[in-house]
Amino acid sequence: MATNAVTHGVPAGRGYLLRLLGFEETVRVEVHDSGRRWRKPHGTETSHEATTGRGLLLVAALSSEWGVLPRTPLGKVVWAEFRL
Repeated sequence: MATNAVTHGVPAGRGYLLRLLGFEETVRVEVHDSGRRWRKPHGTETSHEATTGRGLLLVAALSSEWGVLPRTPLGKVVWAEFRL
């Protein structure tokens, strides 16, 4: 998720924030960036993208739940939760 933020979500000159939150039996990972758009997970392409664009597919496969939320004043938060 952090790689996606750097590659696709952070305009030049801006950074991103990585947060780890612990709950009773859940760890939540959040990546905040100031980019306005986000890429949906890719399917099974046979082009050049067959070797890239798999990050969110991995997040979806490994996490219990994940999503994207708008961030105020600008940007988004991509989050994933991992339950025991």
